[in-house]
Amino acid sequence: MAPTPLIQPDALHKKHLVGLDIVRAVSAAAIVYLHSVGGTTLDHTSPFTRYAVPFFTASAVYLAFNSAQSKTGRPLPTYIKQRFLRIYIPFLVWTGIYLVIRQFGSMFASTNPPSLKLRIFWTGSSHQLWFLPFILVVTIATYWSSRWIIHKRFFIGAAILMAMLGIVTSVVGHEQSWSLGYTAALSYQTLPAACWTLTFMCVWAGYAKAWRLDRRVVLYISATGFIAILTWLQINGRFFFLENISGLLALGIALTFGKMRVREGLLAIGGFAYGIYLAHVLFIEGIQDILTLLRIQETAWWTLSIFVFSLLACLALCWVLSRFRWAWLFGVPPAQPPRRDRTSVAIGQ
Repeated sequence: MAPTPLIQPDALHKKHLVGLDIVRAVSAAAIVYLHSVGGTTLDHTSPFTRYAVPFFTASAVYLAFNSAQSKTGRPLPTYIKQRFLRIYIPFLVWTGIYLVIRQFGSMFASTNPPSLKLRIFWTGSSHQLWFLPFILVVTIATYWSSRWIIHKRFFIGAAILMAMLGIVTSVVGHEQSWSLGYTAALSYQTLPAACWTLTFMCVWAGYAKAWRLDRRVVLYISATGFIAILTWLQINGRFFFLENISGLLALGIALTFGKMRVREGLLAIGGFAYGIYLAHVLFIEGIQDILTLLRIQETAWWTLSIFVFSLLACLALCWVLSRFRWAWLFGVPPAQPPRRDRTSVAIGQ
């Protein structure tokens, strides 16, 4: 008899709105672009991608809140266990992968091998991995606090508290947060998106639940604000307050796509977003290191080629990994047969 995995594959197939899969797919590509052009001649084209991490944060909080208010909600210990397996185990796996590859690469590039320090267990061994410990803590805190808020019906108080916390953390303390390290600083920059999403969910669940979130007016407002903010960021540069707002607006756009009919392939890309986020630096830095060794100057065309190749390579890797039973170890959902009702399933389970 085959051994039973730590977590059943079905538990890894989160039931999302179609819009979340679509926006996840686009946002995963945005993250790959951001890290492909960073430090190059195309670095100035990256501000429009800054919405992606706040969006991933907002969507995670949204799903955690919905899961907490479900009548069949999981006990907190069960939720923590599933979050740990879903997020922290892939974090450790990819930390090990990046360590091994960079150790191997240092022998050819004549660079210092990566150092092993205790903080690697919350920073990871690659710069994009900071997000996983952050989102692990955020979703667990959201699930726990949401259950208490719903039980006590403390909607207005929680909404006010979270709104104020989001405003404060979006405008002050960013310079000081760097003294606590890379992970702490980036987590602090993204915290407003989590606070404001919880604010919205408290108001909606407590006072406006009958008002459907997939109305066209939500799309019009969200899309208009989203485009306006990205245009402002592209012209003026980074502004954490607006970056976090843009993540919430991207979630608003996603929530309006619930009844769309799209091809399974696009939905699969959305499902691969987690794996793409984990793996893309492997290809980006690998190609950049090869260009350095060959003394090839990285032009704009090379940068765009790195972006396209890395995105396609990540998609291919995720597809291959999804064929295996233990794909969840790498942040990739195991493949499932196509479902005709994929566009109508509930969320937050």
